[in-house]
Amino acid sequence: MFSRSSLAVPTAELVKRVKELYHKRVSDVRFLIPVLTGLKKQEIIAVLPKLIKQSPSVVKEVFNRLLGCFHSKHIVTEVIIECFAKFQTAVLCCHF
Repeated sequence: MFSRSSLAVPTAELVKRVKELYHKRVSDVRFLIPVLTGLKKQEIIAVLPKLIKQSPSVVKEVFNRLLGCFHSKHIVTEVIIECFAKFQTAVLCCHF
């Protein structure tokens, strides 16, 4: 599914170029997956809701990358908690 080299943190230049392409030309959020581990925490939080709406295999790849690469696992935990909190708030707002 993924190799160790695919889990390496991408260079800042690659991340910058992929983000530019994503924002200007490619609207498919899956385009960001190869550089996901090079994004800042807030950028990951912003795209994670779109990513988890993808197929189960894409979601699995996203979490494999996040959990397999970050030097500090607590960052992944923070990202998941923040996304869950936002999702929970949105659900509660919709029910009232």
